[in-house]
Parts: sequence; C-alpha cells; structure tokens
Amino acid sequence: MERELEENYIVMKNQKTLFIIGAGASEEVGLPIGSKLKEIIANKVNIKFENPFGQQLVSGDHRILSAVRKYVAQQQEVNQGYQETFVRTGNYIHSAIGRSPSIDYFLSSNADKPEVQLLGKLGIVHSILEAERSSPLYADHRESHDPKPKLDRILNTWYNKLFMKLSNGHGRTDFQKKLHNVDFIVFNYDRCVEHYFLHTVRNLYDLDQNQAVKLLEPLNIIHPYGTVGDLPWQHSNNQVAFGDDTVTAERLLGLSNKVATFMEQIVDQKIISRMQKLVENANTIIFLGFGFHDMNMTLLQPQDSHRVKNVYASAFNESKPSQDDIRDSILNLLKANDNVLLPSDDPTIHIYDKKCTNLFDEYGRRIASCLSG
Repeated sequence: MERELEENYIVMKNQKTLFIIGAGASEEVGLPIGSKLKEIIANKVNIKFENPFGQQLVSGDHRILSAVRKYVAQQQEVNQGYQETFVRTGNYIHSAIGRSPSIDYFLSSNADKPEVQLLGKLGIVHSILEAERSSPLYADHRESHDPKPKLDRILNTWYNKLFMKLSNGHGRTDFQKKLHNVDFIVFNYDRCVEHYFLHTVRNLYDLDQNQAVKLLEPLNIIHPYGTVGDLPWQHSNNQVAFGDDTVTAERLLGLSNKVATFMEQIVDQKIISRMQKLVENANTIIFLGFGFHDMNMTLLQPQDSHRVKNVYASAFNESKPSQDDIRDSILNLLKANDNVLLPSDDPTIHIYDKKCTNLFDEYGRRIASCLSG
C-alpha cells in the first residue's frame, strides 16, 4: 500500500506532457505532407520504358524498379509476366491516386491488391529517405567521419522552440530530468525528432555521440506505424542512416515490410497499450501537425481515467467548423471507455489555426510552465 501511494505521489508530482506528432510537424524541416507525398510516390512508381522491349526508363524510379525485380526473383511459381503486372500497377497508382487524399487512404482502398501494397510501401520508404536527405537536418556522412547538420537553418521551427524550453539554461543533469516528463507519439515514418535531439544536445553541451546517446536515454518516442529504419546510434538490426541514399534494392524491400498504413491493424497490442497509458498519465497534450483521423484517435483512446487538464493543437489552414470538429474529436478521445466527462472535468482545449512553430509563439509561456514539471 505504501509503495502504491509513493508511486501515485511521484506521478502527481511530475507533470507529464505528451506530444502527438503528425506530418504537418515534419513539414517545418522539409518533409512532405500527405498531399505532396502521394504525388512524389505516384511519379516514382509510374514505371515506363522507352519501348516495350527496352531497359531504359523514361519515367519511374530505378531503385524501386530494382526492388520489384528482386521481389519477383524471390517468388516461386510466378509467370513470366509478373514484372509487367507491377509495371501496370505502378501506372494505375499514378493515374488513380489523385482521387485519394493521401497514400495511406489509397492503400486502404486497395487493401486486396498485394502489388499495390508493395509498390506503395516501396514508394513510402524511398520517398521519406529522399526527403530526409533534402532536409536541413541532413548531414552527409561521406563528407566527414562525424557529420553534423546545419542547425542554424531550423531556428524558427517548433523543434528549436521546444528544445529551448526544455533546456532553458539547464545543465545536462537537469535537462535529462526534464526528459523523464516528456513523451512523444509520432505518427510519421521519418526520424526527424530523434535525429534533431541527438545533434542538438551534442551542439549545446559539446558532447560526442556516445555522450549524447547516454543523455537522451529517457527520451521516449513511439512510432505506432513504424519508421523507415532505426538510426545507427539506436543500435538495432534495422539501422538506416538519416537520409541514406545507398539503400540497396534488397534493403528497400526489407524496410517496406517495417511500415504500416493507418488503416492497417497494429498487431502489437503492447504498442497500443503504451500509447493509451501515455494519454492517461499526461497532464498536458500538445498536438503538432496532426490530422485527427478517426482510426488514430481510436488507437489513442485511454482505457482508464485520465489526468489531462490542458490540450494545445495546431490546426493550420483549418476552417472554424473544422476546428470545432477537432475540439469534439479531442473531447471524445478523453472519454475513457463509455464514461462521459462531466463539464467540470473537461480539459481546457486551445485550437490554434497556425503552424506548429506559431503555436509555440502564442502559448510559449504556458507550454514552458507545463514542461517545468
């Protein structure tokens, strides 16, 4: 009983802040949002040759074509026209994807077509790695044994504004303590958040990579739909450097199996439970560049009572009716099971119709207070 009271005291003492990140947040460092990503993928999978018997591509991406050929070679008992099936599928994706708001929706609409699923996911992985490489967060490892991104290029982004509020003149020990009270659920395939944190703590505290990794041990980031690979410093068997353009066809195939779309079932119940617990234990939730899709909100819905008092959400270019819908969606999220919140229990919800970085400008002092623990 004493142990339970002690644990409850620790939870009450430490004010937890949960960041829920969508594609609009990564856009501030050059990653494409859904509407742009689908166009990029459509062009990559639109494989066409100079003539029916030629090998010279006139459209489409050669690395995706190589991955398709690798996949076809691995299959048993397929007919000789199997590669042509993928070519036709890529042409179909290119012609039809404009009728869907994103690649995720398009893949969901074609859930019964394995060729569409494979090509779509190859396109996702290749496009995200390419976008990371074009991002100001990218540092070319071929130019230095210890490359560093040009962080001055992203000073006016939410990444930098959040980091300043976390560090805020603190030494390494106090900064690390603050990380215990911050969690991230990132619904993106990119690795921008973790990559940014590593290089920024190295820069601020003048650390080598091993020291920075040690400092960031409390940093809790969940990617419910996977990523295009773990970063090399994360020491897994699925390592891919940020923005890596040397990924082989075989590697690209393997990475495509590691990502899921939002309409696919997440089979790892532990991930779902972890996300729901983060929502339950948060005092403040901050949505950045998030789309508020029903499926994702259902995944986040806590199974027990929550402690959320304040919610902040960016809603760039959203109309007033859409902002009202977002507010309702957040309130529905925080109805644990079938228990309806009493009006006095409703959290204070702030919807801001600007970009993520502007939300930190508007509510900076309040967010800083939440992060102070």
